[in-house]
Amino acid sequence: MNLGAMYNPRPLPVASEATLGGIKVGKNLEIQDGVLSATAEASKSLPTATASKKGGVKIGANLKMVGEVLHATEPEGYADLKAAVTDLQARLVALEPKSKAK
Repeated sequence: MNLGAMYNPRPLPVASEATLGGIKVGKNLEIQDGVLSATAEASKSLPTATASKKGGVKIGANLKMVGEVLHATEPEGYADLKAAVTDLQARLVALEPKSKAK
């Protein structure tokens, strides 16, 4: 009996979330107990965020995230400063000479 002639391997199905199948393990990936996972090194690498592309940013002073968008916040004391400038502008307008009607 020729076992080689009887053995007819079938191709592996493509692996998916629900189907165990064949894959190639690439960079920053590992397999443990048949499960493919990203290594910690892969999760540290983010592209730099731009106006049109999502990416990694470091939140500094007077910045906050609203949903997925970075916004500037008013610094401490800004409201008081804004009120003082508005008041000063109103006082300067009051000091301007009035034009005389002829």
